[in-house]
Order: sequence, then C-alpha cells, then structure tokens
Amino acid sequence: MSSYLITGCSRGLGLALVTRLSTLPESEVSLVIATARGTPSAELQKLSDHSSGRISIIELEDVTDETSVKGAVKEAREVLRLKRKQGLDILINNAGVICRNTGNIETMLVL
Repeated sequence: MSSYLITGCSRGLGLALVTRLSTLPESEVSLVIATARGTPSAELQKLSDHSSGRISIIELEDVTDETSVKGAVKEAREVLRLKRKQGLDILINNAGVICRNTGNIETMLVL
C-alpha cells in the first residue's frame, strides 16, 4: 500500500504515471499526490474526480521557487495526515526546468 508524490502531472510522462498508478489496486497504491503548475489539466482533474479519493492534486507553481515548494510540501503533509496517517513512500520528481538561451550554443548554461 504505497503512497506516491509526482511532480509535473498535467500532461506527458507525469500524467501517464498518474494514469497507470490509478489502475493498480488500492492494496498496491493507496494514494497518489499529483502536482500541477496552475490549474490542473482536464485529464488530470477527471482522473482525480473518479479516483474515490486516491488521487489528490496540489498546485505547485514553480519547482525553482522556495516559497512555492514549501507551500506544496505543507499541503502534501496535510493530505498524507488526513488520508493515509503515514508518510510518503515514493517521490517522482518529473517536473522539468528549462533555461532559455537567446544567444548561441556557446552562451548556454552548463547544467
């Protein structure tokens, strides 16, 4: 009965992970906390609405902003306390960060 927190769930890989985990029995996956930047996508919201409380959505505006991350952590702790009464088992940090380059390849930041 594992709990998951996945960042970047509005589309792409994050949404696919939430979709897959939602198909597993509650004996394997008890809770999925899905973060989304801003308003969650219609697909993510629909998954949550039909999950019998197993999928909770938290808005995480910016994974590089400490205040945004701390707010999401506080909310995730509350979801875990209310729905599971235990800690988090698995974190999947799927949210990406991109640096925009207005110059050429020589001016790109090394990550």
